Amino acid sequence: MSKITTRTAFLALSGALLLPPSGHAADTPKQGTATYTTYWVVSSYNPIKLGNSGYAISDFSGVASSDSPMFDLLAAHCLSSSMSGQGVDHNSGACTGLAPDGSQLFLTYEITADAKSRTGSNKFIGGTGKFEGITGGGSLVTEFVQGPDSKVMFVSHHKVEWKLP
Repeated sequence: MSKITTRTAFLALSGALLLPPSGHAADTPKQGTATYTTYWVVSSYNPIKLGNSGYAISDFSGVASSDSPMFDLLAAHCLSSSMSGQGVDHNSGACTGLAPDGSQLFLTYEITADAKSRTGSNKFIGGTGKFEGITGGGSLVTEFVQGPDSKVMFVSHHKVEWKLP
């Protein structure tokens, strides 16, 4: 290899090392607020009856639309468990979200539902890439919609605050 080619390769490599790693863009804010709506499809729902109460495990996936690039087009997969009885359902679970740049967001959530509302909260517990070290969370409201072929679908509206180290 010639000296010019070696110098060019060295300069290119040196310049590449100065760039921020993927998912850690220099312009990613360190904290913020956001709203996002996630559209979900339930892939499995397994209930059992416990007298006047019930228990269920479900698996669902969705995609978010947000006013913030931090959460826009976040694809998510969640597992949940729920208990029902005396007209009130308690649902909790965990989700992994995948951003378009490959960063992952990890969160947990809890929802209480009765005949009037389905409200809850979520908590960011970590992530990779642009979500590494994220903390925060917020509130959510869900509503069920009838899907084609009796498919269970729902929409969740989120308001969150988040912070990065």
